[in-house]
Amino acid sequence: MPRDEKETRAAVESGAIIGSFRLEAPLGAEGPALMWHAVDTTDGAPAILKLARDKAAASRLARAAAVLAGVSHPALPKVLEDGTRHDPPYLALEAVEGIPLGPVLARGPGALAPSALASILASLADALETLHEAGLVHGDVQPANIVLRPNGLPVLADFEEARLEGSAAETHLRLTPGYAAPELYAAGSPIGRGADLYALGAIGYRAITGRVPEPGASLVSHAEGGYPFTLRAAIDWALEPAPEARPARAAEWRDALLASLATHAPPRTIRVRRVPPRRPRPNAAAPTSRAPRRRPVRRLAFAAIAAAIAVPLAFFGERAASERFRLEWVVDARGGGHATTIGDALARARDGATIRVRPGRYEETLHIVRPVTIEGVAENGERAVVAPASGPCATISAPKATLTGLVFAGGEGAEACIEIADGRVAVGESEIGARAGAALLARDGAEVNVASSILGPSGGAGLLIANGARAILADTTLRGAARSAIVLRGGADLLATDLAIEDAGQAGLLVAGGASARLERARIADTAHSGIEVVSGGRLEVVGGAIERAGGAGCLVADGGRAVLQDTRIAESRLSGVLAAPSAEIELAGATIEASGEHGVTVLDLARVTLRQSRITGNGGHGVALQAKAQYEADALEVERNKEPQILDERPSRHAAARR
Repeated sequence: MPRDEKETRAAVESGAIIGSFRLEAPLGAEGPALMWHAVDTTDGAPAILKLARDKAAASRLARAAAVLAGVSHPALPKVLEDGTRHDPPYLALEAVEGIPLGPVLARGPGALAPSALASILASLADALETLHEAGLVHGDVQPANIVLRPNGLPVLADFEEARLEGSAAETHLRLTPGYAAPELYAAGSPIGRGADLYALGAIGYRAITGRVPEPGASLVSHAEGGYPFTLRAAIDWALEPAPEARPARAAEWRDALLASLATHAPPRTIRVRRVPPRRPRPNAAAPTSRAPRRRPVRRLAFAAIAAAIAVPLAFFGERAASERFRLEWVVDARGGGHATTIGDALARARDGATIRVRPGRYEETLHIVRPVTIEGVAENGERAVVAPASGPCATISAPKATLTGLVFAGGEGAEACIEIADGRVAVGESEIGARAGAALLARDGAEVNVASSILGPSGGAGLLIANGARAILADTTLRGAARSAIVLRGGADLLATDLAIEDAGQAGLLVAGGASARLERARIADTAHSGIEVVSGGRLEVVGGAIERAGGAGCLVADGGRAVLQDTRIAESRLSGVLAAPSAEIELAGATIEASGEHGVTVLDLARVTLRQSRITGNGGHGVALQAKAQYEADALEVERNKEPQILDERPSRHAAARR
């Protein structure tokens, strides 16, 4: 590790490669770190690289990396690479496009409209709630550490002062005057979540007044700029000098801010066309006695019309304001909800909203880019069906999305019915099918959790996991896949419990390209090819369950693949129950292999198989067949009722083989 800042600066220059990133241009310094624009050499994506100047700075970077690794929120930056053990230590973060909040507030009082200020503070409070729930406190919330994206949403940065909630304030804690809560200046006092809320309150105070607050400052009486009382009162609440007098949770303060937006609806106004007054005619006769009686009637009629116009206009104005922050939506194709299409509700709903979809057929593709929950509502045995004529049912890149109780039927020409890229999605009690392509595709680091659902039938794979994506399946059935039911490749990872795979057009499970999988109590039956195939460096662990009636081998491992099967039953495979091809490694413990069309276990040259406390019986070929260069170990093996000899060993040293 470089000993001082001078050595660190000398170690890096434009064009240098640090980890997976190429340095492009320096950005100066941020606290203890040197900042660089960088480019990911693997995909060309932009990044921000923070390089530690010295050992003390390296420990701060390590703290920031640990904090961000444990949380996820749209207003928190993503860690692209943790290089805090590199020399020099670095942390690669997503390059957030936008402008710092500091220069915006420097424009003076009223730099942000009331709705914009409340929205920014509410989003930051929601991010802090995520951080606080993880037991952490940011410790240095200030305008310089906040970036506003082009869409106005903020991102909170610089986590190098983050601490565990309740830890003592250290003497070297970096404090920003005006934004640091009063209790932080007392060395040894515990750091609580209230300190972060005080800082947000100080940001709100400055946005309204143009200056940072003095201790005990209040905004309630400051009405300039049209800031509503409820917003000013919420900011005052966060600025309470005593931590216990502030909101107990960031979520509580967030809700107060959102309430201020809901009550700050547009004024009730109408637009009228004014008619210039008539000029009296010369020598006009005096008005009759009826004229005065008609004028009040006209005025009354006009007032009634104005009221009739004002009421709906005011209603729609309030509805438009409230819709921006409605947390629960109802979609009804027949017009009985807040929207008639799911896409309309997605466009209008705020982050974190729940959208309930009544039964009906929705011929649309859902583009889910923000946190949301979509729930299908069953009525009289009918369900909500998302079925576009062409293309996918849904594309998802949201940091968090939940789909429950829905039926998805993918259209023609789609790579998958549901496509998830770099998002986190939970699917429950749903059915997903596709006329073409996979039923469900997750790639590029996405995370998908599927429970109590059915995948298939599909024109491709039932589930395709690729490029570092991760899937967790529980109590889920895959049936009718035209190709392999589950395909893992490109470093993907799968954990499945109580899984059922039926009627796959190829393998039940294919693990390839460095991917890994663990199956617990899985049942794989009636596959056209092997029940399980592990190839090209794939890794598999199976605990419990059964592989039945495979059209090829029950379990095929080849080309550097490795599989461990424990307490698993393999029965009625058309070929061998287990086939270890060259460069494969298989370990069977407590397994039963029976009624295979060929050998129970076939071990080809340069493959390795270990059998422990397993039973091989009633197979059409030998119990175990070993080629000349096979590697084989057995312990407490029961081999019976297979073709004689029970173990066919072609190796030169046959005495090394375990025989019954």
